[in-house]
Amino acid sequence: MHEHHDDDALRALLQSATPAPPVDDVDWQRLHARITAGATPLLRARTQSWWGLVASWSGRAGSAAAAAAAALLLLLSQVSRPAPAGNEFFTVEEVLAEAMLAEAGPILAPTNDDMVEALLLEGSESQ
Repeated sequence: MHEHHDDDALRALLQSATPAPPVDDVDWQRLHARITAGATPLLRARTQSWWGLVASWSGRAGSAAAAAAAALLLLLSQVSRPAPAGNEFFTVEEVLAEAMLAEAGPILAPTNDDMVEALLLEGSESQ
């Protein structure tokens, strides 16, 4: 309740120190036209197409992306990889190639049983 009293006193002080606004003396149509004319170029610049917006940012974004990539590369080069057991390091390609060879064993290096089975199947298909 005390705060409202302070607000009322401040309002009365401000009203006595400043003149009343000339609400009836203002040409509202002319003020509106002036504000609209001043804002039109600013608003027109904001309504550009998405590719125009991307093009306007491409210089700064390209530099920022290059700096981020360089920082990431520097960070990754400083991180040491943990050594696998036995001090061996296998790439993904090596692991996949070994798995493919293991699965293709009967085809690439057939045993005697595989040869017999292949001959039996070959003979049954030709009949």
